[in-house]
Amino acid sequence: MTELYIEGVAVVLPENMNLSVKRENPFFTKNGEYTYELTLPLGNTVNATLYKHLNRLNSTAEITTKRRAVLIADNRVYCNGTEIITGWTEKTVSIQIASGNSELNYFIGSDELISSLELGSTIVPGTTTGRLNYIEKTYPDIDFCLPPVMNEGSGEIINKWDVERYKEGGTVKGRLIDNGDTYIAQPFLCTIIRKVCNAIGYDVEVNQLEQTEFGSLYFPHTVDTTLYAKMFPGWTVKELFEEIEQLTNVSFLINSKKHSVQIILNNSYYANTALTSIKNVVDAYEVEVDEQQADTLQECNIAYDLPDDEFYSFAKLSEGILNLAIKKSFDNYQSASNYLLNEQNTDRKRVLALMLDTGDEYIANKKEGLNWHLKRVNYLKNIEVENATKTIELKMIPAALKEWMISTVNNTGGTIVTVREGTYIPHISTKDVQEQDSDQPLCELITENTNTTDESKNELYVAFYQGLGGEWLQEALYIKYPFSFIDCIGGEVYEVPGGSLVLAKIRDKFYNGAYNIDSRKGVKITSYDQNVYDPRGVFEIRNKKYVCREMEYTLSREGRKKAWTGVFYNIKTESGEDAGDLRWILADGKWRDNGVWLDNGRWLDE
Repeated sequence: MTELYIEGVAVVLPENMNLSVKRENPFFTKNGEYTYELTLPLGNTVNATLYKHLNRLNSTAEITTKRRAVLIADNRVYCNGTEIITGWTEKTVSIQIASGNSELNYFIGSDELISSLELGSTIVPGTTTGRLNYIEKTYPDIDFCLPPVMNEGSGEIINKWDVERYKEGGTVKGRLIDNGDTYIAQPFLCTIIRKVCNAIGYDVEVNQLEQTEFGSLYFPHTVDTTLYAKMFPGWTVKELFEEIEQLTNVSFLINSKKHSVQIILNNSYYANTALTSIKNVVDAYEVEVDEQQADTLQECNIAYDLPDDEFYSFAKLSEGILNLAIKKSFDNYQSASNYLLNEQNTDRKRVLALMLDTGDEYIANKKEGLNWHLKRVNYLKNIEVENATKTIELKMIPAALKEWMISTVNNTGGTIVTVREGTYIPHISTKDVQEQDSDQPLCELITENTNTTDESKNELYVAFYQGLGGEWLQEALYIKYPFSFIDCIGGEVYEVPGGSLVLAKIRDKFYNGAYNIDSRKGVKITSYDQNVYDPRGVFEIRNKKYVCREMEYTLSREGRKKAWTGVFYNIKTESGEDAGDLRWILADGKWRDNGVWLDNGRWLDE
């Protein structure tokens, strides 16, 4: 028997109901549970009462109620989520039911602007002591930070911090002073995730990003507002969530019953997942999965969609520059320096040097008034995967960190003198690039850009902020200064934990996991197993180990039709061994392998 409850009321189902129910794994599809369209008759009192409010409306766009819906068949819950009304006539109403991630997708839609949400406001303190709290601490102790950011359009430094030199007990010391005109909150990534989820009706139950370096990511911007929602002009909730998922390789897992969300790292998605054996499989065959839907981040090329700007021209070399470069490999930085800075090497100005020990790349660079020196380049280059059929372009990109001079006020007695020391801060701007055609050194070819302001949708920049980092100022004065970065190994120099937005480093740490899953080739099964499974599990089918992409059931008014289908992927260990060749048995409440067969046919774990 099949039952459908809307706000606790059992609706009258159509006599000839033939309803498909999909249960998808958000690891692959970003969907959860949902039904195809179901047409309900309105020629009975129950349904007519439930949907009488539609008489006052002209279209589905006017429907504002989000009513709870529970679909049950044979005493098993197939969908517990939200009713979606897709259309109606005088005699019928058509609905769908969405649960889990499908419910989330319905709530945010494709055009729900972040700026339309109620995310609350920031309160930037008006005193130096209060503002210091937002550079000395980091997330989760604070929701936003106040590091310096350059507005390249106006030339103003947002959140300007100078250094005052003073004497105390005969010793020269330094302290930070807020010496600017404009102070704007720079929100942390995890703050925005929590506030957006809350605004659309979900509590964040778990956010595994908080335990990684991504917990210290923030959004550098120059929008003069105290409202969190207004800091992301033109961006939709869907776009933001997709960018977060792709950059950090996480999944947003929705619990419709609790109205909560878990943000889970995909490289530990299947950690500690129990193995479930699917019984009564009568058919299984390999299928090709739609390439538009198939690939995981491990199987795709990944690229930052960077604006045209001198900083990014160095950070990600164009194909034209790479074709012009003379590529040479060196054992380490010192050997590269010896070659590139030696004037006797006539090709040194066109050499792209690869460090074999670190993988970093350098060129010889010369700035006005300075000698030739080595400059690191191409660290924001793409991830290229062999046989990849898809390239993912990330719109959430590393902020451009450019040199800025810290003002140091010498207030140690006598004449007060202001000196300036160099550091790097985010510069917010979007640029256009003109065509290059030159036989000049690589450093000049890269920098020959004509910059104009781009009036299109704001770029979405990110950088790390982990508190105050060490800086040596004039006359060996050491001071802790607000330190933004996009690639830092941490340690003694800057005294921060470190983190990186270099795609190759993100891949090694967050994209590559314990298993390899070929999502381009699936196995489709037909089963008479009576259970309703969570597709996020790990399954044993005919003695092989699989993960699930989707399951599809068909319900009539009398209950579930006997057979159901599912698409599964073989899962392999990181070493490439086919995990499906391992035999598994439940022992002591845990699934283990590497055992032996006994004479009685049982499998004993060792």
